[in-house]
Amino acid sequence: MATSQHALSLNIPAELSVGSRPVEVPVRRNGRRYGVLSISSRGVEWNPSTSRPPVSLSWEELPAALTAAAGTAEAAGKPAARPARGGSKAAGGKSAGRAA
Repeated sequence: MATSQHALSLNIPAELSVGSRPVEVPVRRNGRRYGVLSISSRGVEWNPSTSRPPVSLSWEELPAALTAAAGTAEAAGKPAARPARGGSKAAGGKSAGRAA
């Protein structure tokens, strides 16, 4: 089974103010655009390069969404997500998993 290769690059404005202007991380898979991850003071947004709508999560929703995604991956027999470095626990809120 061939594995896909992901390439990341950062498009950071000259003056980084995440509150007013999101940081965009274009993601390429096997040389083709896969999507863009945007990080802002409001949260994160994944905008796939397909016809699917972008998915937005607030910082309060993010911990629960990542935990749920790790559980889904384990149930499907995929490797679980690796824990973040530092092991700090983010304050979690209710996960609405809204799509923008």
